[in-house]
Amino acid sequence: MTLGVRDLRKRFGAVEALRGVTFRVPEGATWGLLGPNGSGKTTTMRILLGMVPPDAGEVTWQGRPVARWPRSLWGYLPEERGLYPKLPVREQLAYLGRLQGLSARQAAAGADRWLRRLGMADAARRRLEQLSKGNQQKVQFAAAVVHEPAILLLDEPFSGLDPGNAATLKEVLQELRGDGRTILFSSHRLDHVRELCDGITLVHDGRGSCTGPWRRWSPPSASRGSASGWRGRCRPTPWRGCRCRPGRWRARSWPSTCATERGRGERGRRGRPPGRIPRWPTCAGGCWPPSSSTSRWCGSSGKNRTWRRSTSG
Repeated sequence: MTLGVRDLRKRFGAVEALRGVTFRVPEGATWGLLGPNGSGKTTTMRILLGMVPPDAGEVTWQGRPVARWPRSLWGYLPEERGLYPKLPVREQLAYLGRLQGLSARQAAAGADRWLRRLGMADAARRRLEQLSKGNQQKVQFAAAVVHEPAILLLDEPFSGLDPGNAATLKEVLQELRGDGRTILFSSHRLDHVRELCDGITLVHDGRGSCTGPWRRWSPPSASRGSASGWRGRCRPTPWRGCRCRPGRWRARSWPSTCATERGRGERGRRGRPPGRIPRWPTCAGGCWPPSSSTSRWCGSSGKNRTWRRSTSG
């Protein structure tokens, strides 16, 4: 039994937001949806929820189109705030629970339970606008789970959270996973994905370039720079060793058959990277390229080749 996404396509005017995204999430799994800004992650989630109709493709749950399932099947945490700023926290959580089919007693009990679990019991009577950004994010998460949905879609759930609250949310997600919930969340943070996810789907430029269980992307001999442990649709080109330092990145491998590179013809000769490439692919040891929109190859030769932050063209 799976959450199936097949060949999703969506165009907004001249912008082709999705160009054939396909992946499957096993029931009870936690799955990461990864990609740079504008890659199509949020559009994919909104299509799953039925908020945006696809131009082509289908979404199924346990073999049936999701439109045939009740809306209470889903819990959704949007990237932007979607709550009432002047309404007390407990009151609006109970209200949202009732909208999902809970009785008044069940909704109130669910609101109290989740506020306690997230350390927000003392804020139950405060208005949302009186809370910090991080606490507002926790209330938004509580709104997504107050009705105990079977599937959770979380768009950047760790946004605005300090390390303590992020750790609390990780614990909660692990508990929900243990209860058999199916969780799909988007993130830019590889450490969160590595710790929480059973599998990942990489989305770039509206395409699902790589997808599969997490073990496929963690080679057993990473310390030696070997690519022999890689499996799946992205096959890396080995480079020299990998050491991360603040502000600098040494890349071990480039997923040379990904749509990103294949579509732009950016593979260099003899496994060398191009002079300028998208920031997105990661080396086999889990090192991410810089956070700027592009990265520049800036080394000279041999062991001293490094990644460096580049904000200029």
